[in-house]
Amino acid sequence: MSRPALRITRHDPTDANPADAARFVFEVWDPYAAAYVGQPDLETALQQVDALLGRIREGWVDRKALTGLADVPDPSLDPSLADDAEWAEFRVSAQANRVHETRNWDVRHWRKVMAGRSGAVETTCNEVGYRPA
Repeated sequence: MSRPALRITRHDPTDANPADAARFVFEVWDPYAAAYVGQPDLETALQQVDALLGRIREGWVDRKALTGLADVPDPSLDPSLADDAEWAEFRVSAQANRVHETRNWDVRHWRKVMAGRSGAVETTCNEVGYRPA
């Protein structure tokens, strides 16, 4: 089963500009496009995850609409992630009883989150040091 996911990548200041603040990149895995799509902020990214979940759920009426969807790729095969990049992500199933799972640069296998969506978002943000406003 294919699921949308939200990935946050942390980019620390460079040696040339050590006073700069850490920069965070938000991306949503689109199973229809089989690609991560950049988002301007966390709220927009979460709205995009919800939109994709709704689209997948609607596809259950016509199973043909769900063929060809791609699941989140293995991070070790993702050329956009540098070896030293700090990232974390969560994915969510489109089932009635949604299952949320997280992983990060240090623990690359999916782990189930018991606290639902809010727990998955909090865990993902904490793992890269992002503090929502």
